[in-house]
Amino acid sequence: MNYSQFLDYIFQRHSGNVKLGLDRMLAILQKMDNPEKKLKGFHIAGTNGKGSTAAMLEALSMYHNFKTGLNTSPHLVDYRERIRINRKQITFEELKEIYTKFEDIFEKWEASFFEITTAIAFYYFYREKVDISIFEVGLGGRLDGTNPFNSDISVITTIGYDHTKSLGDSLEKIAFEKAGIIKENKPLILGDLPNIATKVILEIAKQKKSDVYQYGTNFKAENIKTDINGTSFDFLSDIINIRGITTNLLGTHQAVNASIAIYSFLKYMHLKGLS
Repeated sequence: MNYSQFLDYIFQRHSGNVKLGLDRMLAILQKMDNPEKKLKGFHIAGTNGKGSTAAMLEALSMYHNFKTGLNTSPHLVDYRERIRINRKQITFEELKEIYTKFEDIFEKWEASFFEITTAIAFYYFYREKVDISIFEVGLGGRLDGTNPFNSDISVITTIGYDHTKSLGDSLEKIAFEKAGIIKENKPLILGDLPNIATKVILEIAKQKKSDVYQYGTNFKAENIKTDINGTSFDFLSDIINIRGITTNLLGTHQAVNASIAIYSFLKYMHLKGLS
């Protein structure tokens, strides 16, 4: 079975098993000895900006010599883009090996394609002993397959109208779903959110005793400039100020995303006693 045949095989067997809820995912992970509980890092939700923020957190982690696992969705060209360590995609051989190892469990619980991908990422990052794991939420947060990740830092980049059939038809309902990634007694980093969404999230964070750090209050991007080469800005925060940061990503929003990534990483380093 070659790579294309393998992808066709698992997609055909599991793509019809989509079902909101965490019971199935939790049961699968338990049978896999809960690799998600043995990882450290960042869990990122949001209507927009998740991918850019995750990629910048990956770059920051690697720059500081952390072995870094990144799980994103969807992929652009190759399915293996979803699971990579230090920017190197999981190989077909590794992917097939892990799937085969747990195939009976996936079959028993009628796992979805996304649940299988996420479970493989959890196991792969644990097996390869990554220092920092970064997981991007697939849909919402509260009932997403990535939710069991015991992250050190939760990040919500933006709140807007998306997937309203699944997440709800108001910003309050959508904020409630995305706030489902907030962990007990773990920091939460918020991007530039509508006030109505922030209110919902802050209430949930209070219930979970999660300290909250917000764009515009604890950190921000100023003097943002864009040209054909990318975006430059100054990062100002209650931790450190950094002038003249540049990214090759275009747009004012990318300065905001970069600021979220920088502040999240600084908080992680402080949490781990590394700064």
